[in-house]
Amino acid sequence: MFSVLRRLAPAVILPVMVASAGCNDQLWQKRESPLFQKPLGREALDRFYDPMIENAAAHNMSIGDGHFYPHSAQLNSLGAQQLDRIAAVLQRHGGTVRYETRNSNANFVDGRLQNIEEYLAGSGLEMADVEIKSMMSGGRGMSAKDAQTARIQAKKAAEASSKAGQRATATK
Repeated sequence: MFSVLRRLAPAVILPVMVASAGCNDQLWQKRESPLFQKPLGREALDRFYDPMIENAAAHNMSIGDGHFYPHSAQLNSLGAQQLDRIAAVLQRHGGTVRYETRNSNANFVDGRLQNIEEYLAGSGLEMADVEIKSMMSGGRGMSAKDAQTARIQAKKAAEASSKAGQRATATK
């Protein structure tokens, strides 16, 4: 039965799909906003995510190695965006900017910390209430006890799924 379907499917389904796609020119058009009849671009969708990104940056207040060019103390564009988001919070409330790295070279880390400070000061931020430290990133995170519980539950679920798959294979 399945071998017949396997041979028939391309012969029947493919022409139907091509014919229906050819008749429906809307499939080839860019999606438009139902309210404004304008094409939906990336910018239209970004506005929904920008507040979430800014809230996360404000809560975390951290920057990492991915925000710098490799083997350099110079910020990349992602680092500049992150610091711009953090600067808005620091302007109002002050606080600590955390730089998280695994690099143990003190001169390298100090160069990056200095670059962060210069960038924030250059953006017009009053540095009196701002502290920049090399430390683990912030945020609520998860307690070790909760992480252990989640790991144990995930392991049990994976084992149960594996056993169910083995039983299903054995019954075929």
